[in-house]
Amino acid sequence: MRSTLLITFLLLISTVFAEKTTVQGFVSNAKNKKIKIVGYTDMISFMEVDLAESMIDKKGNFRMELDLEEPLFTQLRIEYQSSEFYIEPRSEYDLRVFYNDSTSQISFTNPVELKFDISASTGKLNQDVHAFNKMYNDFIVNNFDFLYKFRDKKLLEHFKQQVSKEFPDVRNPYFRKYIDYTIASIEKFSRIKSFNGIARDYFIEKPVLYQNIAYMDFFNQFFEKYLLSASRDVDWDEFIFYINSKPDYYMLVKTASQDALLKNDLRILEMVVLKTLKELYHLQGMNQNGINSILKTASEKMRYEENRNIASNLLKKLKLLKSGSIAEDFSLPSFDGNNYSLEDFRDTLVYLNFWNQSCKLCLQELDSIAAIKKAYKPDMQFISILTGQDSAGISTFINQKGFDWIFLYYDENYDVLEDYDVRTLPTNMLIGKYRRILKNPAWLPGESLENIIRKLMRRRVKSY
Repeated sequence: MRSTLLITFLLLISTVFAEKTTVQGFVSNAKNKKIKIVGYTDMISFMEVDLAESMIDKKGNFRMELDLEEPLFTQLRIEYQSSEFYIEPRSEYDLRVFYNDSTSQISFTNPVELKFDISASTGKLNQDVHAFNKMYNDFIVNNFDFLYKFRDKKLLEHFKQQVSKEFPDVRNPYFRKYIDYTIASIEKFSRIKSFNGIARDYFIEKPVLYQNIAYMDFFNQFFEKYLLSASRDVDWDEFIFYINSKPDYYMLVKTASQDALLKNDLRILEMVVLKTLKELYHLQGMNQNGINSILKTASEKMRYEENRNIASNLLKKLKLLKSGSIAEDFSLPSFDGNNYSLEDFRDTLVYLNFWNQSCKLCLQELDSIAAIKKAYKPDMQFISILTGQDSAGISTFINQKGFDWIFLYYDENYDVLEDYDVRTLPTNMLIGKYRRILKNPAWLPGESLENIIRKLMRRRVKSY
């Protein structure tokens, strides 16, 4: 799935005329680990895509190449340590990266910033963005009360003059718009301009900068819950009716187009509808199947290709790891010396459990699994995947406890943790035949899992 997204994304942002961008350098304390540049298919769904990767050799060196047509906001990442990284077309970057190998717990439960220095670069975007961000942050910290309470226009104008003095000749269009849309956020929270005035100045009938993080951050902030609460023209009951009661993409867009602001710009209208569907998806009482159906139609029928792609990405992300979707296959080593894949158990009900020896609840749940397994051994397979970086002594622990199901080690394969969105421990999932997800997150073994299994076995449901 990750490779498919990569191909699709690169086709969107690349042309045959694009020259390669190279990113190389040295990483301390990370030999034989993988370093990646991670981008986003879009900045409404924020679905991640691996743009380039390299193994760090035994000397700590790495090199990555990628084709770009425009600057991109990305993450430079090693395992779960990452940092913002702006990359430009036809540029070369020489980095010194500082990997933190002293983390006592696996980093997805305690994220760590991946620090790096740019020792040489043909592009200045990273340095300019960081310098501007420092100016912006200092200005907000020192002047928030004056801006918010007194709507001090002169103060904001003075800041704009300081920015122009610091960056007198901005030729990079990405950075120019980055500055503009970051300053626009000040105009919004300080109420120096009216809501409609800001919309007209920055969004309505203006170019949409899909890959500019400042533009899209401001778009997401400005139109947050707009159709839910801010619009005075949209009949909210009618809007919800065409999601919950009679899912209909065309009527939903027609209802949203009642808004006096959005009706003047179909591209922005489509984007706001997509953002609203994302906001509604997890709200209690919403028809998720209805939203999925609308997104499917939107991915085919929206006028603008970029918006069709966003709809498709949203649909994929919202359905990811949901009941009925297909779990990603994996192949991992076990503590009995064999390798197992999820596909090996495609005809069996599987309870998948991610755990760590430093997690007390995980250890308690292993004891609960042991009790349940005795009752359902012929009908169900239990698989526990250790996520800890230290696997020493685990075989002894398993044998001493008498645990007789499959224990796997993630073997620093962070793709598995990403594929299953492992963010907390324990993470559990119930998977049926042909790797179809039945429940995620699954019931904990110490809760109602046994009752659920008993019902499944009693019914002998064909679906699992």
